[in-house]
Amino acid sequence: MQQTQEFMKKMLLVISLIVMILWIPSCKTLKRTTKNPKNPVTVKDTLSKWESLSKSCNEKAFEYKNLILSGKMYAEMPKQGLNGMTVNYRAHLKKDSLIWIKISLLGIEGMRALITPDTIKVLDRQSNIAHIAPFSKVKQFLGLDVNFKHLQQLMVGNLPEICESMQIKEEGRMNYVTECQKDSFHFVYNIQRESFRMENVFSEKNNHKVNVNIAYTDFLPEGTQLFAHQLDMELFSEKEGKNTVSMTHSKVEVNPAEISFSFSIPANFKVVMD
Repeated sequence: MQQTQEFMKKMLLVISLIVMILWIPSCKTLKRTTKNPKNPVTVKDTLSKWESLSKSCNEKAFEYKNLILSGKMYAEMPKQGLNGMTVNYRAHLKKDSLIWIKISLLGIEGMRALITPDTIKVLDRQSNIAHIAPFSKVKQFLGLDVNFKHLQQLMVGNLPEICESMQIKEEGRMNYVTECQKDSFHFVYNIQRESFRMENVFSEKNNHKVNVNIAYTDFLPEGTQLFAHQLDMELFSEKEGKNTVSMTHSKVEVNPAEISFSFSIPANFKVVMD
């Protein structure tokens, strides 16, 4: 039981890590395309070409009003004492307004989080603590002007509208590789040529002390749309080393008849304003 409690405490760190990774924007596909592309053609960076690609991506974006994702999550955070554990998760999304996440182990709920455009709230049920933080804290920490919409776009694999325009770096037979600079971050997107779905997002701070890889794989049809059922995230920093989180969506429910965003702070919980 003590081991379970210790692990649940670390799940608070996992939730924080997921938010951080998805805010900062790796798999073998990115490395294969960028380092050894098959018959790539370097193209001139023109605004009209990027606008055409961006339009196609937006037309093929995964559409939903409400969305439920559930499955297994694997996390490694060695410097935090988490050397590889698997939990169950359930995530509810209401487009442009809410993200609700529940994490459980052995059938016992350990963490519940509610993220809105203004606030992040996390219930640590093992320690009876509620953590509350404004989104402005996230922006201050990253030094990057991002918003809640970007977070949801990255969760479902849609093109994040972080940069106003991007340079199309390479055109291969299978993928487009695009890049841009935003504040102190360099972004690289790997986009499937036929489906216009994102396969990879890579982001790196200009000082090379922080970088993030997000990989989308196992694309399966959900109705008439393609959705990545595997999401692999990796964050590296000089201070924290390498941390990874993998989410395998075993079930995807688009616009379900019923969806709940239940979140209330029990009276016996200590509230911590982070």
